[in-house]
Amino acid sequence: MKPHHVLLSLICAAICRAAYADEAAMTAKVLKHTSTNGQVCCAVILKATNLPKSDRREHFILIDTSASQVGEHRQQALAVLASLLKSLPDGDRVRLFAVDLRAEPLDQGLNEAHSSAVADSIETLKFRVPLGATNMEGVLRAAMEAATDQPADIVYIGDGMSTADLIELPELRALTSELRKRQIPVHSFGVGPQKNMHLLGVLALQTGGVVAVDSQRMIADDKAAKSAKTKSGKLANDISRINRSAEERATEQGKSLATAIAAPIFFPKELRTSPEGMALLPDEALPLRMDRETIYLLRGELPDNARLIFTGSDGTTLECKLPVATEQPGATFLPVMTGQLETTRGLTNPLAGMILFNIAQSDFSDNITAMAQRGIELLQLGDIEQATKVSDMVNEAEPNNETAKILKKTLEHLKANPPATPAATNPKKGVIDVKPITPSKKPK
Repeated sequence: MKPHHVLLSLICAAICRAAYADEAAMTAKVLKHTSTNGQVCCAVILKATNLPKSDRREHFILIDTSASQVGEHRQQALAVLASLLKSLPDGDRVRLFAVDLRAEPLDQGLNEAHSSAVADSIETLKFRVPLGATNMEGVLRAAMEAATDQPADIVYIGDGMSTADLIELPELRALTSELRKRQIPVHSFGVGPQKNMHLLGVLALQTGGVVAVDSQRMIADDKAAKSAKTKSGKLANDISRINRSAEERATEQGKSLATAIAAPIFFPKELRTSPEGMALLPDEALPLRMDRETIYLLRGELPDNARLIFTGSDGTTLECKLPVATEQPGATFLPVMTGQLETTRGLTNPLAGMILFNIAQSDFSDNITAMAQRGIELLQLGDIEQATKVSDMVNEAEPNNETAKILKKTLEHLKANPPATPAATNPKKGVIDVKPITPSKKPK
């Protein structure tokens, strides 16, 4: 290349970087939770704005065909796939894989999304019998190795349960690091009787992908559980109505997934903090999107005038000053998750967006409720000592949990009105008739 050509290239690159920097930006908010013991944990929530249009046109789609993908789950997966392919723009190319123990390509290579070759692959997929378990690391690596040097992404449709071969932390770190280096985001649609939303969230956060969830299906499952207890005809009708719209929901999910695939992503090479030494979890530069939040966790109070600076491989920077943290009493899962992430340097952070943030809180609250219910059962067996330990634990973790309040109130009532016979406190010698005291009732 001639010297003046080199100079022209450098000038053009500088102009492009300047234009990018002028347009692209980042917004931030910070939520914090202060535990009853005074411990503070923060969630730093980031979003990019005005990113340049994505040029990603090659999609490697993995459809889970393990034994769990049967019945309505299989029908939903196929319907979401059909809607996704239909929603992709002309010119986009795809390659389909049926995945369980390994990734089996359903075609010889990339084909136009609306082509007869892709239609034939789907017909082949429909006749595949769901068997075995899934090796998530193996199938993701197979898709990554099939990718060319063109901008590409991976789309996984399944439950994320890697029961065939659990992904160890070193392998997960190496996999996500390579995907991020090659700028291949992993998108997922979670479907199945049990879904590993944690793993799907980790993959999305680490690589710049999104996780789509069927919120209406979750509502239906919750109503089904309540209906089984109450035998409510109205609830049963509500469930039937939601189930009848399964095809409509799948169509919407496929369209949403196609939109997410087309959204731009900023892949930073470096993350600097000001002041230095802020122990963000994860401790590395994560991809940023405009359509979902990127969430870091932090133990302790946020420093004054804290700033984050992300730098891309071309020198482009996205920078923002973090606002004052807002107290979030309901984010009771933050201290526990922060402690877990400290042991993995944040690698296992699943918070790829506020949807997964809310799911993490809901799961945590459900676990606290189950523990508190176990404490009540221990009381009914006469084991006041163990029930007290459970009560202390759940009320410290989530003091506003209703079942935890009932357990605490019942223990207070028993301490004020001890059982008539000491032997009844030993579960090996008998049980005591304990009726849980709701917080609204005063002990007699």
